[in-house]
Amino acid sequence: MGPVLAVVVILVLVRLVPASGPAIEISWRDTLPVAERQALERRLHLVNPTYREGTRWNYVLDDVSP
Repeated sequence: MGPVLAVVVILVLVRLVPASGPAIEISWRDTLPVAERQALERRLHLVNPTYREGTRWNYVLDDVSP
């Protein structure tokens, strides 16, 4: 398998295999700008965001290390 094909296979697997960490719910401040919320999601390793209602979002915690 060539290196390009290996990278393609890895990228496909990353997209197909769901995150397996614990599911959590976060209520963000209603005045929090979208860009700031998205930056916090990345910093806190929150993946698979699902909007619930109001300011509530569900996530999978991708990194549980302290």
